[in-house]
Amino acid sequence: GDKVVNDKIVPDRLSLGCYATKREARMACYEYLRNPMNADDYNITFANVFHHVLEDKEWKPSMKRLMLTAFNKTEHFHNKRMRAIKLRDIDLMAQLVDGSSKSTQNAMKIMIHLCFEWSIKHDIVNKDYSQYMTFKHTAARKQKSAYSPHEIELVKNDDLQMLMLYTGMRTSEALAMKLENVKVDNGIAYFEIMKGKTKNAARKIPVHPKIMYLIEDKAKTYVVEPHISPDTYRKRHAPFKNHTPHDCRRTFSTYAKRCGMDEFYRRAILGHTQKDVTDSIYTDFMLDIAYKEICKLRYL
Repeated sequence: GDKVVNDKIVPDRLSLGCYATKREARMACYEYLRNPMNADDYNITFANVFHHVLEDKEWKPSMKRLMLTAFNKTEHFHNKRMRAIKLRDIDLMAQLVDGSSKSTQNAMKIMIHLCFEWSIKHDIVNKDYSQYMTFKHTAARKQKSAYSPHEIELVKNDDLQMLMLYTGMRTSEALAMKLENVKVDNGIAYFEIMKGKTKNAARKIPVHPKIMYLIEDKAKTYVVEPHISPDTYRKRHAPFKNHTPHDCRRTFSTYAKRCGMDEFYRRAILGHTQKDVTDSIYTDFMLDIAYKEICKLRYL
């Protein structure tokens, strides 16, 4: 019979779910008898599993945003039991991002794979259906390009654009840069990035003379104010529809090379891995030389 817990009637039986036919219900009972588990595990939902995945891993902010965006697109499946998600559901999830960019589709596949991986580890399911996820259509990649001289002229009064154009910083790095991270060594001012997207992201970037004005107001907290998040910037403030915010780095790299900047320092300032083994292992970064090299950069 049923039990009474805290004045509430609690069924003394485990619900395995609702099934369209008697045969499917019997198969569910047979499967449960072969692999019995507690009610919480048996009825755990796709949303429950996803939140466990979020808690169990240490995420970079950008990757966490991708996973949350992919998860939010699968709202119809959030309350579905993880054990009940089969290949037909994977096909339906794939259709949700059909025609989207490659990165969006990859994020969806990774998110679902991580949910199955967690569920297999905890004996909730025994098969990862995400491996069969395919997409019929993928959006063509946008052609990336450096800013033209005319476009650079148009953004010369935009502090954030100027900061990125004269440092090669990523958008997230530029928006997060505080005045307290602007240091001076032997008379050379530089931006200090402590950590970032890659292992080479931690670096020192000398302040180009063209953007010295950005660090003169000591009352500011951030180098560029008012402070906004990268997502807000991408959605509302990016200056050109035909460019992504990342194109500022492409512009810095393109013009730096054109102006004859030393390859070791161009890569070091951008936070890229050195191609040459001698440079990556045996060459030290010298701030005074980096300053001379960055001063070679000319746009206007």
